[in-house]
Amino acid sequence: FNKKYYIMLRDFFDKNSAKVLKCLKDGPKSVADIAKSAQMDEDAVRSILYFMAEQGDVTENRKDVFDIVK
Repeated sequence: FNKKYYIMLRDFFDKNSAKVLKCLKDGPKSVADIAKSAQMDEDAVRSILYFMAEQGDVTENRKDVFDIVK
């Protein structure tokens, strides 16, 4: 956790979480790489990833590098 708080609307998450997961299908990626591929802001991607990590869908391998839980 990066000591910041993120507020995200459910509609935003529903609309963009699939794009983030698609970027991770080939293996772990950094927040910056995902943001570039998904054409999204890094903080937006980070908020989605933190929420997905709490749900158990992704894991943070190291700081700002995420992967799909297998």
